[in-house]
Amino acid sequence: MVDTERFNGFSGLYEQMRPHPPETICRILLNYLNAGEIDKIVDIGCGTGLSTKIWLNYARNTVGVEPNREMLEEAKKNVPGALFLNESSYDTRLDSGTADIVTCSQSFHWMEPVQTLKEVNRILKPEGVFAVYDCLWPPSVSAAAETAYRELFRAVAGLEEKYRSVLPEVRRWPKKDHFASIQNSGYFSYCTEVFTGNPEKCDSARFTGLALSQGSLQALLKKNIPGIQEHIEMFKTAVQEAIKEEKDMYISYRIIAGIKTSENFSLRE
Repeated sequence: MVDTERFNGFSGLYEQMRPHPPETICRILLNYLNAGEIDKIVDIGCGTGLSTKIWLNYARNTVGVEPNREMLEEAKKNVPGALFLNESSYDTRLDSGTADIVTCSQSFHWMEPVQTLKEVNRILKPEGVFAVYDCLWPPSVSAAAETAYRELFRAVAGLEEKYRSVLPEVRRWPKKDHFASIQNSGYFSYCTEVFTGNPEKCDSARFTGLALSQGSLQALLKKNIPGIQEHIEMFKTAVQEAIKEEKDMYISYRIIAGIKTSENFSLRE
């Protein structure tokens, strides 16, 4: 299980700086249901509701599930048209067989996949759609800014390793394994991978804020790990030099979708 307190203290920054998933994602997933509107979508690990909000025009019932209370309160404030539940991906407390679509945006790597997929299978309708999608970091905006971003997070990884004994234990499941986890679960008759993207406006403050909204960096700041402030200042200086005026930032999304088998069986049962 993930320590959800890792995400405390920066829900406002997260909401302000993180990308807004495009509604193209909704339309891609609706294609697999042959529907223009659905009854219920469940967004697990919804954070501040950025990924939940995009469904309000496509579903009669929009539900966000989030285990971190700070993030959940931000979501309730930002997306008043949705229902938000303080539950986990392992036990959503939702009724079985009621969701047309279940999504995990920027969150599946924090979830133990076997337990999560078992719960997804339980709440999905037969032939319902499950989708995991993530941004590709960093967004495309400037070679110099992107290089600075990568250098910053190489430093973050080094500090995480050096100060592992004083940092909270973290468990992530690699994003590269998401497709295999979904395909091999036995719950889905068809799996596919789709890429899409959209532009958002970006200046140096926005690009810097994207980096600061990352949980790995925030964990170092909370513990006052030596050297992290210096690396952040170097990053800020490099970004200010690279992005001198507002410009388009292009954000790519990788979507992995599975259609639940109509037989409603599991190879794991």
